Amino acid sequence: MFVRKGFALWIIVTIAAAAAFASSMSRSASGASATPAAASAAIAVNGAHPLVPPVALRLSGQVIGLTPGASAQQVTVTAGGNRYTGSLEGNVYTVLVVARPEDMLVVDVHAPQVHFRSLLGSASLLRSRANGDGQLVVAEHSSLNASPYSTALALLINQALGGRDATTDAEFEEVLKSVVGESLTTAAYSLAALADGRYPLPTGYADGLQLLQDEGAYRLFRGNPGLLAAAEAYLYEQADSAPLRSLTELPDDLLLMGSVPLVETPLAAANLMMLKRKADGKYDLYEAVSLANSTHWAGLDATGAVVLDPVR
Repeated sequence: MFVRKGFALWIIVTIAAAAAFASSMSRSASGASATPAAASAAIAVNGAHPLVPPVALRLSGQVIGLTPGASAQQVTVTAGGNRYTGSLEGNVYTVLVVARPEDMLVVDVHAPQVHFRSLLGSASLLRSRANGDGQLVVAEHSSLNASPYSTALALLINQALGGRDATTDAEFEEVLKSVVGESLTTAAYSLAALADGRYPLPTGYADGLQLLQDEGAYRLFRGNPGLLAAAEAYLYEQADSAPLRSLTELPDDLLLMGSVPLVETPLAAANLMMLKRKADGKYDLYEAVSLANSTHWAGLDATGAVVLDPVR
């Protein structure tokens, strides 16, 4: 058994804005004092409802999962009803965005017979992860990559909310708990296979995402022989391994989620295991199905992966 580790991050930045106020007073033509109406006129002050500075960001990400040699044709970021078009160099994009802190940002990428999406989160959340420089990159927020997995996740979130995207970070996180790992994997593989030509796009659909949005058509597509098995193999092709130097890097209690690419946003998974370090240096592995002996020796192989061997 291998224990892989990795994590995903989300991110953004802000600019400051200033507001000014002016006052005026009127005098009578004879030079007398101001009339009572003029004297009592309130000075316009931005106090009770202060202006909120917008968030300005330069986003940079990558399009992953296209046919080798193919390039994205257009990338846009939607924020609060405004759409920003980015520039492309190969499959690396850059977009300049100015949004309200509460606006949720979504990346859309178009290529021939391909539509990828990625849900980024709110402008305020992204600002907090941009390290104050106004630039957000994949190393700071992996969701900037638009891929079959990000598109599958966006689709499942949209379906769980009745055909709309999440309107707040809190709503996104709550709905994320309902996403099943197997559904995500199958949808991601289907999108990847349609994008790179492993399966032909059925007539009447502009791209793979449009096909998956049609529940009946997607059900028929999933019936292709070998698709579900290929989807699981595809999952492990995406795995991101980080070698360990010592078993001391493992926490005493480690929750393991099955079938989730570690570079993607963490979510609920049906296959859960718990690895617990014992005082004598051995480990107990708890699974959904009870084991006759849950105690294991642990070690590291040449690649830095954890290997568990049942105590006999």
